[in-house]
Amino acid sequence: MLLNAVLKVHVRTALTRFSLIIIWSLALFTVAPPLYAGLWSLSIVILALFLGGSQAKQARVQDINQQQQWLRIQRLLKLVYASAWAIPPALALWSPDPNGVIVGLGMVFGGMLVLVANYGVVPRRLLLESTIYFAVMFVFLVTHWKSEAFLALLAISVLLLVVCADSTNVLRKTGMQLMQTQRDLEAANERAEAINRSRTAFIADLNHEIRTPLNGVLGLATALNQTQLSIAQKEMVSLIETSGETLERLLSDLIDLSSIAEGRFELRTSPLNLQDTIAKSADLMRGRAAEKGLDFRIEYGPGTDGIFEGDTIRIRQIVANLTSNAVKFTRSGFVKIRLDALPDAGDDRSRIVTVTVSDSGHGIDEDLQSRLFQRYSQGFEHHENEVRGAGLGLAISLALAKQMDGGISVESELGVGSKFTLSMRLIRSVTPDGDIGTNQKAIARKQSNELKILLVEDHPVNQKVVQQILMPFGSTITLAEDGKAAVEAFSKDQFDLILMDMQMSGLNGLEATQHIRSQERITRQKRTPILMLSAHSNDDYIRLATAAGADDFLAKPVTAEGLIQRISAFANVDAWD
Repeated sequence: MLLNAVLKVHVRTALTRFSLIIIWSLALFTVAPPLYAGLWSLSIVILALFLGGSQAKQARVQDINQQQQWLRIQRLLKLVYASAWAIPPALALWSPDPNGVIVGLGMVFGGMLVLVANYGVVPRRLLLESTIYFAVMFVFLVTHWKSEAFLALLAISVLLLVVCADSTNVLRKTGMQLMQTQRDLEAANERAEAINRSRTAFIADLNHEIRTPLNGVLGLATALNQTQLSIAQKEMVSLIETSGETLERLLSDLIDLSSIAEGRFELRTSPLNLQDTIAKSADLMRGRAAEKGLDFRIEYGPGTDGIFEGDTIRIRQIVANLTSNAVKFTRSGFVKIRLDALPDAGDDRSRIVTVTVSDSGHGIDEDLQSRLFQRYSQGFEHHENEVRGAGLGLAISLALAKQMDGGISVESELGVGSKFTLSMRLIRSVTPDGDIGTNQKAIARKQSNELKILLVEDHPVNQKVVQQILMPFGSTITLAEDGKAAVEAFSKDQFDLILMDMQMSGLNGLEATQHIRSQERITRQKRTPILMLSAHSNDDYIRLATAAGADDFLAKPVTAEGLIQRISAFANVDAWD
Protein backbone atom coordinates (compact mmCIF):
# COMPACT_ATOMS: atom_id res chain seq x y z
CA MET A 1 0.00 0.00 0.00
CA LEU A 2 2.77 2.45 0.93
CA LEU A 3 4.74 1.57 -2.18
CA ASN A 4 1.71 2.14 -4.39
CA ALA A 5 1.03 5.51 -2.75
CA VAL A 6 4.63 6.61 -3.24
CA LEU A 7 4.60 5.52 -6.87
CA LYS A 8 1.36 7.44 -7.48
CA VAL A 9 2.95 10.61 -6.10
CA HIS A 10 5.94 10.11 -8.39
CA VAL A 11 3.65 9.66 -11.39
CA ARG A 12 1.77 12.89 -10.66
CA THR A 13 5.06 14.76 -10.12
CA ALA A 14 6.46 13.41 -13.39
CA LEU A 15 3.38 14.53 -15.33
CA THR A 16 3.70 18.07 -13.94
CA ARG A 17 7.41 18.08 -14.68
CA PHE A 18 7.05 16.98 -18.31
CA SER A 19 4.16 19.39 -18.92
CA LEU A 20 6.39 22.28 -17.82
CA ILE A 21 9.24 21.00 -20.00
CA ILE A 22 7.00 21.01 -23.08
CA ILE A 23 5.75 24.56 -22.41
CA TRP A 24 9.24 25.95 -21.83
CA SER A 25 10.65 24.14 -24.86
CA LEU A 26 8.02 25.62 -27.16
CA ALA A 27 8.60 29.11 -25.72
CA LEU A 28 12.38 28.75 -26.03
CA PHE A 29 12.17 27.72 -29.69
CA THR A 30 10.46 31.06 -30.47
CA VAL A 31 13.30 33.29 -29.21
CA ALA A 32 16.49 31.18 -29.00
CA PRO A 33 18.53 29.34 -31.61
CA PRO A 34 16.92 25.95 -32.40
CA LEU A 35 20.14 24.09 -31.55
CA TYR A 36 20.29 25.51 -28.02
CA ALA A 37 16.58 24.99 -27.47
CA GLY A 38 16.78 21.39 -28.72
CA LEU A 39 19.84 20.54 -26.60
CA TRP A 40 18.17 21.93 -23.46
CA SER A 41 14.93 20.07 -24.14
CA LEU A 42 16.75 16.76 -24.65
CA SER A 43 19.00 17.25 -21.64
CA ILE A 44 16.20 18.22 -19.25
CA VAL A 45 14.09 15.24 -20.35
CA ILE A 46 17.00 12.85 -19.70
CA LEU A 47 17.63 14.43 -16.28
CA ALA A 48 13.91 14.21 -15.42
CA LEU A 49 13.83 10.53 -16.39
CA PHE A 50 16.90 9.78 -14.28
CA LEU A 51 15.46 11.72 -11.33
CA GLY A 52 12.09 9.97 -11.54
CA GLY A 53 13.75 6.58 -11.92
CA SER A 54 15.95 7.13 -8.86
CA GLN A 55 12.92 8.13 -6.77
CA ALA A 56 10.99 5.04 -7.88
CA LYS A 57 14.02 2.84 -7.20
CA GLN A 58 14.43 4.23 -3.70
CA ALA A 59 10.76 3.50 -2.96
CA ARG A 60 11.31 -0.17 -3.84
CA VAL A 61 14.61 -0.68 -2.02
CA GLN A 62 14.30 -2.26 1.43
CA ASP A 63 17.94 -2.24 2.51
CA ILE A 64 18.86 0.89 4.51
CA ASN A 65 22.37 1.17 3.06
CA GLN A 66 21.05 1.02 -0.49
CA GLN A 67 18.43 3.64 0.37
CA GLN A 68 21.19 5.98 1.59
CA GLN A 69 23.11 5.47 -1.66
CA TRP A 70 20.07 6.30 -3.75
CA LEU A 71 19.42 9.40 -1.61
CA ARG A 72 22.91 10.68 -2.37
CA ILE A 73 22.36 10.06 -6.08
CA GLN A 74 19.06 11.95 -5.88
CA ARG A 75 20.68 14.98 -4.22
CA LEU A 76 23.24 15.21 -7.03
CA LEU A 77 20.59 14.80 -9.73
CA LYS A 78 18.35 17.43 -8.09
CA LEU A 79 21.24 19.91 -7.98
CA VAL A 80 22.01 19.43 -11.68
CA TYR A 81 18.32 19.38 -12.56
CA ALA A 82 17.56 22.61 -10.66
CA SER A 83 20.53 24.36 -12.25
CA ALA A 84 19.38 23.30 -15.72
CA TRP A 85 16.14 25.23 -15.27
CA ALA A 86 18.15 28.48 -15.16
CA ILE A 87 19.26 28.01 -18.78
CA PRO A 88 15.97 28.79 -20.64
CA PRO A 89 15.36 32.17 -18.88
CA ALA A 90 19.00 33.12 -19.50
CA LEU A 91 18.83 32.15 -23.19
CA ALA A 92 15.61 34.12 -23.60
CA LEU A 93 16.75 37.24 -21.70
CA TRP A 94 20.00 37.50 -23.65
CA SER A 95 18.39 36.58 -26.96
CA PRO A 96 18.60 39.17 -29.75
CA ASP A 97 14.93 38.54 -30.42
CA PRO A 98 12.78 41.57 -29.39
CA ASN A 99 10.46 39.26 -27.50
CA GLY A 100 13.26 37.55 -25.60
CA VAL A 101 13.00 39.74 -22.50
CA ILE A 102 9.26 39.17 -22.26
CA VAL A 103 9.64 35.38 -22.66
CA GLY A 104 12.52 35.31 -20.17
CA LEU A 105 10.62 37.28 -17.54
CA GLY A 106 7.60 35.05 -18.12
CA MET A 107 9.74 31.97 -17.53
CA VAL A 108 11.18 33.41 -14.33
CA PHE A 109 7.76 34.47 -13.08
CA GLY A 110 6.15 31.12 -14.03
CA GLY A 111 8.98 29.11 -12.50
CA MET A 112 8.73 31.07 -9.27
CA LEU A 113 4.98 30.50 -9.07
CA VAL A 114 5.50 26.75 -9.57
CA LEU A 115 8.05 26.75 -6.75
CA VAL A 116 5.72 28.74 -4.50
CA ALA A 117 2.91 26.26 -5.20
CA ASN A 118 5.17 23.29 -4.41
CA TYR A 119 7.24 24.63 -1.49
CA GLY A 120 5.32 27.66 -0.20
CA VAL A 121 4.78 26.03 3.18
CA VAL A 122 8.51 25.19 3.41
CA PRO A 123 10.31 28.56 3.17
CA ARG A 124 13.81 27.08 3.37
CA ARG A 125 13.21 24.71 0.47
CA LEU A 126 11.60 27.53 -1.54
CA LEU A 127 14.59 29.83 -0.94
CA LEU A 128 17.06 27.20 -2.11
CA GLU A 129 15.09 26.27 -5.23
CA SER A 130 14.41 29.89 -6.25
CA THR A 131 18.05 30.97 -5.98
CA ILE A 132 18.67 30.11 -9.65
CA TYR A 133 15.96 32.50 -10.84
CA PHE A 134 17.11 35.37 -8.63
CA ALA A 135 20.67 34.78 -9.81
CA VAL A 136 19.59 35.02 -13.46
CA MET A 137 17.63 38.22 -12.81
CA PHE A 138 20.49 39.76 -10.81
CA VAL A 139 23.03 39.11 -13.56
CA PHE A 140 20.61 40.38 -16.19
CA LEU A 141 19.96 43.63 -14.29
CA VAL A 142 23.66 44.20 -13.66
CA THR A 143 24.47 43.74 -17.34
CA HIS A 144 21.63 46.03 -18.44
CA TRP A 145 21.79 48.78 -15.81
CA LYS A 146 22.72 51.36 -18.47
CA SER A 147 19.89 50.41 -20.81
CA GLU A 148 16.76 52.52 -21.21
CA ALA A 149 14.60 49.68 -19.97
CA PHE A 150 16.59 49.21 -16.75
CA LEU A 151 14.09 50.94 -14.48
CA ALA A 152 11.23 49.00 -15.98
CA LEU A 153 13.14 45.74 -15.57
CA LEU A 154 14.01 46.65 -11.98
CA ALA A 155 10.38 47.45 -11.20
CA ILE A 156 9.25 44.16 -12.72
CA SER A 157 11.87 42.27 -10.70
CA VAL A 158 10.81 43.95 -7.46
CA LEU A 159 7.17 43.25 -8.27
CA LEU A 160 8.05 39.62 -8.94
CA LEU A 161 9.82 39.39 -5.60
CA VAL A 162 6.90 40.98 -3.75
CA VAL A 163 4.32 38.72 -5.41
CA CYS A 164 6.33 35.59 -4.64
CA ALA A 165 6.94 36.68 -1.04
CA ASP A 166 3.28 37.50 -0.52
CA SER A 167 2.19 34.21 -2.08
CA THR A 168 4.66 32.36 0.10
CA ASN A 169 3.34 34.10 3.21
CA VAL A 170 -0.27 33.28 2.31
CA LEU A 171 0.56 29.66 1.60
CA ARG A 172 2.60 29.40 4.79
CA LYS A 173 -0.28 30.73 6.88
CA THR A 174 -2.73 28.49 5.08
CA GLY A 175 -0.43 25.53 5.60
CA MET A 176 -0.09 26.32 9.29
CA GLN A 177 -3.87 26.60 9.60
CA LEU A 178 -4.32 23.29 7.81
CA MET A 179 -1.75 21.62 10.04
CA GLN A 180 -3.42 23.06 13.14
CA THR A 181 -6.80 21.90 11.85
CA GLN A 182 -5.33 18.46 11.22
CA ARG A 183 -3.88 18.35 14.74
CA ASP A 184 -7.24 19.42 16.17
CA LEU A 185 -9.03 16.75 14.14
CA GLU A 186 -6.53 14.11 15.25
CA ALA A 187 -6.96 15.16 18.88
CA ALA A 188 -10.75 15.10 18.53
CA ASN A 189 -10.53 11.70 16.86
CA GLU A 190 -8.36 10.39 19.69
CA ARG A 191 -10.85 11.70 22.25
CA ALA A 192 -13.73 10.11 20.34
CA GLU A 193 -11.85 6.81 20.14
CA ALA A 194 -11.09 6.98 23.87
CA ILE A 195 -14.77 7.60 24.62
CA ASN A 196 -15.74 4.77 22.30
CA ARG A 197 -13.25 2.43 23.99
CA SER A 198 -14.60 3.40 27.41
CA ARG A 199 -18.17 2.85 26.24
CA THR A 200 -17.27 -0.51 24.72
CA ALA A 201 -15.50 -1.57 27.91
CA PHE A 202 -18.46 -0.43 30.01
CA ILE A 203 -20.94 -2.35 27.85
CA ALA A 204 -18.71 -5.43 27.94
CA ASP A 205 -18.45 -5.27 31.74
CA LEU A 206 -22.18 -4.64 32.07
CA ASN A 207 -22.85 -7.53 29.72
CA HIS A 208 -20.71 -9.84 31.87
CA GLU A 209 -22.27 -8.70 35.13
CA ILE A 210 -25.83 -9.18 33.84
CA ARG A 211 -25.19 -12.50 32.12
CA THR A 212 -23.86 -14.13 35.28
CA PRO A 213 -27.10 -13.82 37.34
CA LEU A 214 -29.17 -14.27 34.18
CA ASN A 215 -27.41 -17.60 33.68
CA GLY A 216 -28.68 -18.67 37.09
CA VAL A 217 -32.24 -17.48 36.47
CA LEU A 218 -32.53 -18.98 33.01
CA GLY A 219 -30.66 -22.18 33.75
CA LEU A 220 -32.61 -22.99 36.89
CA ALA A 221 -35.89 -22.11 35.16
CA THR A 222 -35.03 -24.64 32.47
CA ALA A 223 -34.17 -27.23 35.09
CA LEU A 224 -37.39 -26.45 36.96
CA ASN A 225 -39.37 -26.97 33.77
CA GLN A 226 -38.09 -30.56 33.65
CA THR A 227 -39.68 -31.39 37.01
CA GLN A 228 -43.29 -32.31 37.75
CA LEU A 229 -45.29 -29.08 37.47
CA SER A 230 -48.90 -28.16 36.95
CA ILE A 231 -49.98 -26.71 33.60
CA ALA A 232 -50.14 -23.19 35.05
CA GLN A 233 -46.71 -23.57 36.63
CA LYS A 234 -45.24 -24.79 33.35
CA GLU A 235 -46.69 -21.79 31.54
CA MET A 236 -45.10 -19.42 34.06
CA VAL A 237 -41.73 -21.15 33.86
CA SER A 238 -41.96 -21.11 30.07
CA LEU A 239 -42.54 -17.35 30.17
CA ILE A 240 -39.47 -16.96 32.39
CA GLU A 241 -37.40 -18.95 29.89
CA THR A 242 -38.68 -17.02 26.88
CA SER A 243 -38.13 -13.67 28.59
CA GLY A 244 -34.64 -14.70 29.65
CA GLU A 245 -33.74 -15.73 26.13
CA THR A 246 -34.98 -12.40 24.80
CA LEU A 247 -33.00 -10.50 27.44
CA GLU A 248 -29.90 -12.51 26.56
CA ARG A 249 -30.23 -11.57 22.93
CA LEU A 250 -30.79 -7.91 23.80
CA LEU A 251 -27.52 -7.98 25.71
CA SER A 252 -25.86 -9.40 22.63
CA ASP A 253 -27.36 -6.55 20.60
CA LEU A 254 -25.67 -4.03 22.88
CA ILE A 255 -22.34 -5.65 22.09
CA ASP A 256 -23.16 -5.80 18.37
CA LEU A 257 -24.38 -2.21 17.92
CA SER A 258 -21.43 -1.34 15.73
CA SER A 259 -22.12 -4.37 13.57
CA ILE A 260 -25.79 -3.43 13.39
CA ALA A 261 -24.82 0.06 12.23
CA GLU A 262 -22.88 -1.57 9.40
CA GLY A 263 -25.67 -4.02 8.63
CA ARG A 264 -23.67 -7.08 9.74
CA PHE A 265 -25.31 -9.79 11.83
CA GLU A 266 -24.63 -13.39 12.63
CA LEU A 267 -27.94 -15.20 12.32
CA ARG A 268 -28.16 -18.53 14.13
CA THR A 269 -30.22 -20.57 11.73
CA SER A 270 -31.80 -23.81 12.89
CA PRO A 271 -35.04 -25.75 12.31
CA LEU A 272 -38.00 -24.02 13.97
CA ASN A 273 -41.73 -24.46 14.29
CA LEU A 274 -42.90 -21.11 12.95
CA GLN A 275 -46.34 -21.12 14.54
CA ASP A 276 -44.88 -22.13 17.90
CA THR A 277 -42.23 -19.39 17.64
CA ILE A 278 -44.83 -16.69 16.98
CA ALA A 279 -47.08 -18.03 19.74
CA LYS A 280 -44.28 -17.92 22.31
CA SER A 281 -43.43 -14.36 21.31
CA ALA A 282 -47.07 -13.28 21.61
CA ASP A 283 -47.62 -15.09 24.91
CA LEU A 284 -45.23 -12.67 26.60
CA MET A 285 -47.91 -9.97 26.30
CA ARG A 286 -51.05 -12.09 26.58
CA GLY A 287 -51.38 -11.50 30.32
CA ARG A 288 -50.95 -7.75 29.98
CA ALA A 289 -53.54 -7.68 27.18
CA ALA A 290 -56.00 -9.58 29.38
CA GLU A 291 -55.49 -7.08 32.21
CA LYS A 292 -56.45 -4.25 29.84
CA GLY A 293 -59.45 -6.18 28.54
CA LEU A 294 -58.12 -6.35 24.98
CA ASP A 295 -59.20 -8.89 22.40
CA PHE A 296 -55.82 -10.58 21.91
CA ARG A 297 -55.66 -13.20 19.18
CA ILE A 298 -53.32 -14.96 16.75
CA GLU A 299 -54.28 -16.08 13.27
CA TYR A 300 -52.34 -18.55 11.14
CA GLY A 301 -52.63 -18.43 7.38
CA PRO A 302 -52.25 -21.45 5.08
CA GLY A 303 -48.75 -22.85 4.67
CA THR A 304 -47.46 -21.62 8.03
CA ASP A 305 -47.50 -25.00 9.73
CA GLY A 306 -44.49 -27.29 9.76
CA ILE A 307 -40.79 -26.56 10.07
CA PHE A 308 -38.75 -23.69 8.63
CA GLU A 309 -35.07 -22.73 8.77
CA GLY A 310 -34.52 -19.48 10.66
CA ASP A 311 -33.19 -17.70 13.73
CA THR A 312 -35.77 -18.42 16.42
CA ILE A 313 -34.55 -15.87 18.95
CA ARG A 314 -34.25 -13.07 16.40
CA ILE A 315 -37.76 -13.68 15.09
CA ARG A 316 -39.12 -13.81 18.64
CA GLN A 317 -37.33 -10.57 19.45
CA ILE A 318 -38.89 -8.69 16.53
CA VAL A 319 -42.39 -10.05 17.06
CA ALA A 320 -42.20 -9.47 20.82
CA ASN A 321 -41.13 -5.88 20.21
CA LEU A 322 -44.00 -5.19 17.82
CA THR A 323 -46.53 -6.95 20.05
CA SER A 324 -45.32 -5.14 23.17
CA ASN A 325 -45.78 -1.76 21.49
CA ALA A 326 -49.25 -2.70 20.27
CA VAL A 327 -50.46 -3.83 23.71
CA LYS A 328 -48.81 -0.96 25.54
CA PHE A 329 -50.43 1.76 23.46
CA THR A 330 -53.87 0.24 22.92
CA ARG A 331 -56.30 1.20 25.69
CA SER A 332 -59.29 -0.68 24.34
CA GLY A 333 -60.25 -2.83 21.42
CA PHE A 334 -57.98 -5.48 19.96
CA VAL A 335 -54.43 -6.58 19.20
CA LYS A 336 -54.22 -9.11 16.39
CA ILE A 337 -51.21 -11.06 15.12
CA ARG A 338 -51.49 -12.62 11.67
CA LEU A 339 -48.93 -15.11 10.29
CA ASP A 340 -48.79 -15.81 6.55
CA ALA A 341 -46.40 -17.62 4.23
CA LEU A 342 -46.41 -17.15 0.46
CA PRO A 343 -44.35 -19.08 -2.12
CA ASP A 344 -41.23 -17.36 -3.40
CA ALA A 345 -41.08 -17.37 -7.19
CA GLY A 346 -37.31 -17.82 -7.16
CA ASP A 347 -37.14 -21.00 -5.05
CA ASP A 348 -39.52 -23.91 -4.45
CA ARG A 349 -38.48 -24.22 -0.79
CA SER A 350 -38.30 -20.49 -0.09
CA ARG A 351 -41.25 -18.69 1.49
CA ILE A 352 -42.02 -15.00 2.01
CA VAL A 353 -43.21 -15.03 5.61
CA THR A 354 -45.12 -12.04 6.99
CA VAL A 355 -46.13 -11.32 10.57
CA THR A 356 -48.68 -8.51 10.81
CA VAL A 357 -49.36 -6.93 14.21
CA SER A 358 -52.52 -4.79 14.14
CA ASP A 359 -54.05 -2.76 16.95
CA SER A 360 -56.95 -0.38 17.55
CA GLY A 361 -54.84 2.18 19.38
CA HIS A 362 -54.68 5.91 18.90
CA GLY A 363 -52.53 5.64 15.77
CA ILE A 364 -49.35 7.42 14.70
CA ASP A 365 -49.17 10.66 12.74
CA GLU A 366 -47.21 10.81 9.49
CA ASP A 367 -44.37 12.91 10.89
CA LEU A 368 -43.67 10.37 13.62
CA GLN A 369 -43.91 7.47 11.18
CA SER A 370 -40.94 8.87 9.26
CA ARG A 371 -38.82 8.75 12.45
CA LEU A 372 -39.96 5.45 13.91
CA PHE A 373 -36.96 3.40 12.76
CA GLN A 374 -34.22 5.96 13.37
CA ARG A 375 -31.56 4.64 15.71
CA TYR A 376 -30.79 6.59 18.92
CA SER A 377 -33.82 8.81 18.47
CA GLN A 378 -37.17 8.85 20.23
CA GLY A 379 -40.43 9.79 18.61
CA PHE A 380 -43.26 10.72 20.95
CA GLU A 381 -47.01 10.51 20.61
CA HIS A 382 -48.87 11.92 23.60
CA HIS A 383 -52.36 10.57 24.11
CA GLU A 384 -54.14 10.44 27.44
CA ASN A 385 -50.93 10.46 29.46
CA GLU A 386 -49.33 7.74 27.35
CA VAL A 387 -46.16 8.16 25.35
CA ARG A 388 -45.38 6.11 22.26
CA GLY A 389 -41.62 5.74 21.94
CA ALA A 390 -39.64 4.58 18.94
CA GLY A 391 -35.93 4.17 19.55
CA LEU A 392 -33.34 1.46 19.45
CA GLY A 393 -35.84 -1.43 19.63
CA LEU A 394 -37.50 -0.75 16.29
CA ALA A 395 -34.18 0.21 14.69
CA ILE A 396 -32.63 -3.13 15.68
CA SER A 397 -35.78 -4.98 14.61
CA LEU A 398 -35.63 -3.39 11.16
CA ALA A 399 -31.93 -4.22 10.82
CA LEU A 400 -32.62 -7.83 11.79
CA ALA A 401 -35.49 -8.07 9.31
CA LYS A 402 -33.27 -6.75 6.52
CA GLN A 403 -30.68 -9.37 7.38
CA MET A 404 -33.37 -11.99 6.75
CA ASP A 405 -34.02 -10.49 3.29
CA GLY A 406 -37.08 -8.67 4.58
CA GLY A 407 -38.15 -5.48 6.29
CA ILE A 408 -40.78 -3.81 8.46
CA SER A 409 -43.50 -1.53 7.14
CA VAL A 410 -46.02 0.55 9.05
CA GLU A 411 -49.53 1.75 8.23
CA SER A 412 -51.34 3.95 10.71
CA GLU A 413 -54.27 6.33 10.91
CA LEU A 414 -54.98 8.61 13.83
CA GLY A 415 -58.05 7.49 15.74
CA VAL A 416 -58.17 4.13 13.95
CA GLY A 417 -55.04 2.17 14.84
CA SER A 418 -51.71 0.90 13.52
CA LYS A 419 -50.46 -2.06 11.55
CA PHE A 420 -46.81 -3.18 11.54
CA THR A 421 -45.83 -5.87 9.04
CA LEU A 422 -42.65 -7.89 9.39
CA SER A 423 -41.56 -9.64 6.20
CA MET A 424 -38.72 -12.15 5.89
CA ARG A 425 -37.56 -14.90 3.57
CA LEU A 426 -37.37 -18.35 5.22
CA ILE A 427 -36.60 -21.79 3.83
CA ARG A 428 -38.89 -24.77 4.30
CA SER A 429 -36.92 -27.29 6.32
CA VAL A 430 -36.48 -30.94 5.35
CA THR A 431 -36.29 -31.76 9.07
CA PRO A 432 -39.48 -33.50 10.22
CA ASP A 433 -41.34 -31.80 13.04
CA GLY A 434 -40.68 -34.70 15.34
CA ASP A 435 -36.91 -34.41 14.90
CA ILE A 436 -36.64 -31.03 16.65
CA GLY A 437 -35.01 -31.65 19.99
CA THR A 438 -33.79 -35.12 18.95
CA ASN A 439 -30.59 -34.64 20.91
CA GLN A 440 -32.51 -33.84 24.07
CA LYS A 441 -34.78 -36.85 23.59
CA ALA A 442 -31.80 -39.09 22.93
CA ILE A 443 -30.05 -37.84 26.05
CA ALA A 444 -33.21 -38.25 28.10
CA ARG A 445 -33.42 -41.90 27.04
CA LYS A 446 -29.80 -42.54 28.06
CA GLN A 447 -29.54 -44.16 31.47
CA SER A 448 -26.79 -46.78 31.33
CA ASN A 449 -23.73 -45.47 29.48
CA GLU A 450 -22.81 -42.32 31.46
CA LEU A 451 -20.51 -39.52 30.38
CA LYS A 452 -17.82 -38.40 32.79
CA ILE A 453 -17.77 -34.60 32.74
CA LEU A 454 -15.33 -32.25 34.46
CA LEU A 455 -17.13 -29.01 35.32
CA VAL A 456 -14.75 -26.10 35.96
CA GLU A 457 -16.78 -23.22 37.41
CA ASP A 458 -16.15 -20.88 40.36
CA HIS A 459 -19.66 -19.40 40.66
CA PRO A 460 -21.99 -21.48 42.90
CA VAL A 461 -25.14 -20.55 40.96
CA ASN A 462 -23.57 -21.47 37.63
CA GLN A 463 -22.39 -24.76 39.11
CA LYS A 464 -25.94 -25.53 40.17
CA VAL A 465 -27.33 -24.61 36.74
CA VAL A 466 -25.14 -27.07 34.84
CA GLN A 467 -25.66 -29.80 37.43
CA GLN A 468 -29.44 -29.39 37.28
CA ILE A 469 -29.43 -29.49 33.48
CA LEU A 470 -27.33 -32.67 33.28
CA MET A 471 -28.69 -34.45 36.34
CA PRO A 472 -31.59 -36.20 34.52
CA PHE A 473 -29.20 -37.63 31.93
CA GLY A 474 -27.11 -39.78 34.25
CA SER A 475 -23.83 -37.93 33.75
CA THR A 476 -21.08 -38.18 36.34
CA ILE A 477 -19.95 -34.64 37.11
CA THR A 478 -16.67 -33.81 38.84
CA LEU A 479 -16.53 -30.22 40.09
CA ALA A 480 -13.39 -28.05 40.02
CA GLU A 481 -13.76 -24.52 41.39
CA ASP A 482 -10.77 -22.98 39.59
CA GLY A 483 -8.24 -23.65 36.86
CA LYS A 484 -5.62 -25.11 39.17
CA ALA A 485 -8.08 -27.65 40.58
CA ALA A 486 -9.13 -28.52 37.02
CA VAL A 487 -5.56 -29.30 35.94
CA GLU A 488 -5.05 -31.44 39.07
CA ALA A 489 -8.32 -33.32 38.49
CA PHE A 490 -7.41 -33.93 34.85
CA SER A 491 -4.03 -35.36 35.82
CA LYS A 492 -5.69 -37.88 38.16
CA ASP A 493 -8.65 -39.04 36.09
CA GLN A 494 -9.97 -39.37 32.55
CA PHE A 495 -13.02 -37.46 31.35
CA ASP A 496 -15.25 -37.62 28.30
CA LEU A 497 -15.76 -33.84 28.28
CA ILE A 498 -14.59 -30.71 30.10
CA LEU A 499 -16.89 -27.73 30.64
CA MET A 500 -14.49 -24.83 31.28
CA ASP A 501 -15.47 -21.38 32.54
CA MET A 502 -13.26 -18.72 30.96
CA GLN A 503 -13.21 -16.08 33.72
CA MET A 504 -11.95 -17.41 37.05
CA SER A 505 -9.68 -16.06 39.75
CA GLY A 506 -6.20 -17.52 39.89
CA LEU A 507 -5.61 -19.82 36.93
CA ASN A 508 -8.31 -18.81 34.45
CA GLY A 509 -10.03 -21.03 31.91
CA LEU A 510 -7.73 -20.11 29.03
CA GLU A 511 -4.59 -20.89 31.05
CA ALA A 512 -6.07 -24.12 32.42
CA THR A 513 -6.96 -25.23 28.89
CA GLN A 514 -3.40 -24.57 27.73
CA HIS A 515 -2.04 -26.62 30.66
CA ILE A 516 -4.37 -29.51 29.84
CA ARG A 517 -3.42 -29.49 26.15
CA SER A 518 0.26 -29.40 27.09
CA GLN A 519 -0.23 -32.33 29.46
CA GLU A 520 -1.97 -34.30 26.71
CA ARG A 521 0.96 -33.76 24.35
CA ILE A 522 3.52 -34.77 26.96
CA THR A 523 1.69 -37.93 28.06
CA ARG A 524 0.32 -38.63 24.55
CA GLN A 525 -3.20 -38.83 25.90
CA LYS A 526 -6.27 -38.82 23.70
CA ARG A 527 -7.57 -35.29 23.18
CA THR A 528 -10.41 -34.49 25.58
CA PRO A 529 -13.10 -32.16 24.19
CA ILE A 530 -13.22 -28.82 26.01
CA LEU A 531 -16.30 -26.61 25.83
CA MET A 532 -15.47 -23.05 26.91
CA LEU A 533 -18.21 -21.16 28.80
CA SER A 534 -18.15 -17.38 29.05
CA ALA A 535 -20.41 -14.44 29.82
CA HIS A 536 -18.63 -12.62 26.99
CA SER A 537 -20.08 -13.51 23.63
CA ASN A 538 -18.18 -11.51 21.00
CA ASP A 539 -15.81 -12.93 18.42
CA ASP A 540 -12.65 -11.81 20.24
CA TYR A 541 -13.35 -14.14 23.15
CA ILE A 542 -14.23 -16.98 20.81
CA ARG A 543 -10.86 -16.55 19.08
CA LEU A 544 -9.09 -16.52 22.46
CA ALA A 545 -10.81 -19.76 23.44
CA THR A 546 -9.92 -21.44 20.16
CA ALA A 547 -6.29 -20.28 20.38
CA ALA A 548 -6.02 -21.70 23.90
CA GLY A 549 -7.16 -25.12 22.68
CA ALA A 550 -10.92 -25.17 23.31
CA ASP A 551 -13.02 -27.17 20.85
CA ASP A 552 -16.18 -25.08 21.11
CA PHE A 553 -17.61 -22.00 22.80
CA LEU A 554 -20.94 -21.45 24.55
CA ALA A 555 -22.03 -18.01 25.73
CA LYS A 556 -23.87 -17.62 28.99
CA PRO A 557 -26.62 -17.80 30.02
CA VAL A 558 -26.37 -21.55 29.53
CA THR A 559 -29.65 -23.14 28.45
CA ALA A 560 -30.48 -26.83 28.48
CA GLU A 561 -31.01 -26.84 24.72
CA GLY A 562 -27.72 -25.08 23.99
CA LEU A 563 -25.65 -27.16 26.39
CA ILE A 564 -27.15 -30.47 25.28
CA GLN A 565 -26.61 -29.63 21.62
CA ARG A 566 -22.95 -28.89 22.28
CA ILE A 567 -22.45 -32.04 24.34
CA SER A 568 -24.18 -34.15 21.70
CA ALA A 569 -21.78 -32.78 19.09
CA PHE A 570 -18.81 -34.09 21.09
CA ALA A 571 -20.35 -37.33 22.37
CA ASN A 572 -21.53 -40.15 20.15
CA VAL A 573 -25.29 -39.55 20.00
CA ASP A 574 -25.86 -43.29 19.82
CA ALA A 575 -24.19 -43.61 23.20
CA TRP A 576 -26.79 -41.19 24.58
CA ASP A 577 -29.67 -43.03 22.95
